Amino acid sequence: MQGYTLFTAPAIFIITAVFWQYIYHYRRKMRFKWLTYILLFLLLALPVRYSIERIKPFDFRERRPEWVQEIRKLDTKGSGIVLFNYEHPIEAMFYSDCVAYTYIPDVETIEKITASGYKVFIHI
Repeated sequence: MQGYTLFTAPAIFIITAVFWQYIYHYRRKMRFKWLTYILLFLLLALPVRYSIERIKPFDFRERRPEWVQEIRKLDTKGSGIVLFNYEHPIEAMFYSDCVAYTYIPDVETIEKITASGYKVFIHI
C-alpha cells in the first residue's frame, strides 16, 4: 500500500506550508525566538535528509549483478520453462521467459510438470 501517500501528500504539504508561514510571520511575538528558527529549519531540513537517505545517491549500485548474468545464460527461449531453487524468483521471471520458484519440488511434481510439456531447471 505504498500508493496511498500519493493522495494524502498534497494535503500534508499544504498543512505544513501553512504552519511554516504561521510560525514565520509570528516569530517576533513568540517568547523563544531561537526555538522558532530551529523549528523552521527542521521543517525544511528533515524531509530533505529523509529524501537523501531514501534515494541513497552516494551508494554504489551494481547494475549488472552476477545472478542476472546467470539467468540470461540459461536457455529460456520460448515458453514452457520452470526454474526451481532460485534465490531471486521474481527477478528471474522479469529477466527471462520462465516461471521461477524458491523451493525444490518432489519427484512426482517434477514428473507432472515435464509430462505437461514444460522444461524443468533446478538451480544448484
